[in-house]
Amino acid sequence: MIALREMLRRGGELLRDVSEAPELEALVLLEESTSLSRTHLFAHPESSLTEERAAEFFTLIERRRRERLPLAYLTGRREFFSLQFSVTRDVFIPRPETELLVEEGLDYLSTLPSQASPRVLDIGTGSGAIIVALRKHYTGRGLFFATDIARESLSVARKNAIDNGVADILFLQAPFFDAFAPGQRFDLILSNPPYIDRGGESLLPPEVLTEPDRALFSAERGLYHIRKILRLAPGYLKPGGRLLMETGEDQRSALEEEFGTELTFIQDLSGKTRFIRMDHR
Repeated sequence: MIALREMLRRGGELLRDVSEAPELEALVLLEESTSLSRTHLFAHPESSLTEERAAEFFTLIERRRRERLPLAYLTGRREFFSLQFSVTRDVFIPRPETELLVEEGLDYLSTLPSQASPRVLDIGTGSGAIIVALRKHYTGRGLFFATDIARESLSVARKNAIDNGVADILFLQAPFFDAFAPGQRFDLILSNPPYIDRGGESLLPPEVLTEPDRALFSAERGLYHIRKILRLAPGYLKPGGRLLMETGEDQRSALEEEFGTELTFIQDLSGKTRFIRMDHR
């Protein structure tokens, strides 16, 4: 039998070389392996666990160390925009900075007439985090669509939509706009596409490299998917419609050179240029 306090201490020590917050990660994994609340763990640090439960905890610790799996993959969930999302290794893990994309989308939808029933599309939905959060927090009527090339990702996204009470989103397996006939138009299109240059792979943290390649890397120095969406989007936006997309912080100059004043660049909370907006006149 091992006391909870001792398990946390050992877990934190084992994670010290792979984590910037080893004690916190050990605490999260202890919660996961024991199904005990954080309140209980803090209130009863001298409580002991069975050898079986302790083994489950240290198995998670070892997977975090040896496989460099992010916590979200070990626990199977991630919070995004105050909602809980299931995540598997078939999907990119939602990041806090992407919440700004949802905020920008909600701000735009709030400018539409109250009787409007907007059509909204999320390209490359992955876990569904963007479209699910947007649908959950948009109080009006509308038609919400999301596409992805991977059936496995769409399965996760559909589950997240159902779990968060927005099962009316239509998920479609297709790249880019291929699921829609010419002439189908949207008020709002959003995307967090792959935008990392394969040449920079060696600079990425090991944890990032456990995520799906298709969600990370793009050809043309990371700009292929961004360029294609920008070129195709005008044909699918209504007049006055808006495209919002996440990009790499070092891609502004290349996009400005190619698309000029068509784009508005948006900074994240740390002052980095991470998003672009294109309004269709």
